[in-house]
Amino acid sequence: MTPCLSMAERLEENHSLTSLAAEAGLSPFYFARVFSELAGEPPRQYLLRVRLRRAAELLRMGASVAEAALKSGFPDVNHFSKTFHRRFGVPPSRYPS
Repeated sequence: MTPCLSMAERLEENHSLTSLAAEAGLSPFYFARVFSELAGEPPRQYLLRVRLRRAAELLRMGASVAEAALKSGFPDVNHFSKTFHRRFGVPPSRYPS
C-alpha cells in the first residue's frame, strides 16, 4: 500500500514520518523528499488537508463536530475547531453555512 493511500484510509491513526518511511522502505529524510516531489506538498500538509476534507464531508452528512473530529484523525476537538476555522473560514459548528 502506498503511503498516501495508507494515510487516507487510516486517518484516525497517528502517522509519523518515521512510520510512513518504514512502511515505504525508505529513510525518513528520503521519504519526505520523494513524497513532497510526488504529492506536491510535505506529508504533514497532505495529511492535514485530507483530514480536513474528510471532516468537512462528515459535517455535510450530519456528523457532530466531535464525531467529525475523531473520525478524521483529530483527537483534540478544540484543536480541530481552530484548524478547521482557519482553513474554511467558518467554525465547524456552522459548516456548511
